[in-house]
Amino acid sequence: MHGTGRHPTALAAVLCLALPFILAACGGGGGAAPKPQPTPEAQAQSDAVHATLNRIIGNVDIYLHDYNPNGDAGSIYRNSISDRLFRPSPDPTNYDKDGVYEGLPARWEVAIARQIIEGLRVQQYFGYMEHSYFSTLWLMNNNVSGGVSNYSAGKSSLSNPIEGAEWRGVMFGAYNILAEGRNDIGNILTGDARITFQPEPSSLDVAFENIVDTVSGAKHDPLYWREIGVHGGGEFYHEEGAMLEGQHIGRYIPADDRNVLMGRFYGPAHEEVGGVFYRGHMEGSFGGKRQ
Repeated sequence: MHGTGRHPTALAAVLCLALPFILAACGGGGGAAPKPQPTPEAQAQSDAVHATLNRIIGNVDIYLHDYNPNGDAGSIYRNSISDRLFRPSPDPTNYDKDGVYEGLPARWEVAIARQIIEGLRVQQYFGYMEHSYFSTLWLMNNNVSGGVSNYSAGKSSLSNPIEGAEWRGVMFGAYNILAEGRNDIGNILTGDARITFQPEPSSLDVAFENIVDTVSGAKHDPLYWREIGVHGGGEFYHEEGAMLEGQHIGRYIPADDRNVLMGRFYGPAHEEVGGVFYRGHMEGSFGGKRQ
């Protein structure tokens, strides 16, 4: 798949890694019932989302990605766009075989869309701005196992702010399959994201508030990170129980102990910010615009 001139989509890359899940969910790849066709209005909306995401991703130079198929541990990767393995690039001819994007109301000037593929038990939420996008995907395998995957990608600022600033936006999250005693595993959560930069010492505070389950409407406790280290080249990260090793952060941290957040500044003058995170059995993505 990677030897052709066409780049895999973020969803396609995850599904490629999760091939055993997909085959089981689809009954081993046999015949499937015909999928319902979208209305012309829904298709037009989906095409508009495709066009916008393709424009953004045409300028992407760096991205963060995590993949956690079993729920017990996970990793966050930083990759340049030259690494083709997980290069996100939505392709309408691929996506339209499985479903369409549904546009949702924007929040804090962050556009939001989702894709739900019933046959594969897939839910994916996207947030996108002018120079970056972020997404959280849930893939379920016959109600037995499942995985969460998250992206943040964009045109990196490659530098840090020099004065105090605030970004407001959106977060997505989902509980993995080992979150015992929960009845919302597989539901996407969404809330408000607030990211605040202090120049001396150089650090960030991150707050996820007003978090709501998109399926049940249930409210979730807020999440906070304080004094996250801001490093050279427009990158910030906070991790407990792990060391940053090259392009790899959070190497297989036990799920009960995970408290990892990694992100970047995107666009000219640090107009946008985005990243991915773990907090215990929850994992997700976030992004925001400078206020």
